[in-house]
Amino acid sequence: MEQADGEYLIFLDSDDWVEPNFLEKMVTLAVKTGADVTICRAVEFDTETGRELPSEWTLKIQYLPGKSFGPRDIAEHIFQFTYGWPWDKLCRTEFVRKAGLQYPEFPNSEDLVFVFQSLALADRLTVLSDVLIHHRVNRGGSVSNSRHIAPEIPYMAAVRLKEELTRRNCYDTYERSYLNWAMEFLIWNVVNMGELEAQRQYFRKLKQEWLPAMAFEAHPRGCYENQFTYCKYLLAKYAPWPVFYGVVEGYHRLKGLKR
Repeated sequence: MEQADGEYLIFLDSDDWVEPNFLEKMVTLAVKTGADVTICRAVEFDTETGRELPSEWTLKIQYLPGKSFGPRDIAEHIFQFTYGWPWDKLCRTEFVRKAGLQYPEFPNSEDLVFVFQSLALADRLTVLSDVLIHHRVNRGGSVSNSRHIAPEIPYMAAVRLKEELTRRNCYDTYERSYLNWAMEFLIWNVVNMGELEAQRQYFRKLKQEWLPAMAFEAHPRGCYENQFTYCKYLLAKYAPWPVFYGVVEGYHRLKGLKR
C-alpha cells in the first residue's frame, strides 16, 4: 500500500484466477458511481474435484437497497452482505489513505480488520453482479487451513475490529451487525479448526475467556438473526468439550452426506 501510486488499489491472491476483463469492469463501475469500494461476485473452485461450487452466498444481494449505496443504508447487515476477504474489492487509494486503513500484523484473519473497516467508513459502496473471480478452496497449503498454528488470532482480529470501529465513533451504528458477525465468526473457527488439539484449546479459550468477554448474552436473543448460529453459541457456552465435539463431528458427517 505504501508503494501504490495508482488511483485504485486491490489485493489479489496468487492462487485464484480472474476474468480477463476483471479490472476493466471494476474500474469502469467505480468511476461511474464514485464508489470508495467496488465489489464483484466470486465463485469457489474445488481443487480436489475440479468443480465450481454454488457461491451465491459470497454476495448477499437480499440485504442491499440497490447496486450503489452508503454503508449506513445497510447498517444492520454491513458485515453480512459480503465477506472479510479483499480480493473481490477494489478500493479508491485516496480513500484508503485518508481513512488511515492498515492491515494488522496477524498470521491470519488480518484481512477482515482492513476490509470491514473500509466498508464501514466508505461514503459509497457499489456492487457488480458479474462473476469475475474464481477462488480456489480445499487447498492444504492455504492460510485458512493453518489456523491451528495460532488459534487465538481470530478472536484478536474480532477484538481489533471492534476497537477500531469504536475509535472511529461508528461502533454504535454497526453494533448489531458486528455482534451477529462476531458470534458466527468465532463459532465457525472452532467448528472448522482442522487440528484436534488446537480445536480443544480454542474451545476452552472460547468458553472460559472469549465468549464472556464478548458478552453476547447482554443483548436480547432477538438481536441475533441466525438462530442456528445462536444454538451453536449456546452449545459452546454451556456444553462440555466431549458433547460439543460429538455434535460438531455429527454436523460435518451430515454435511458431507448432503454434498
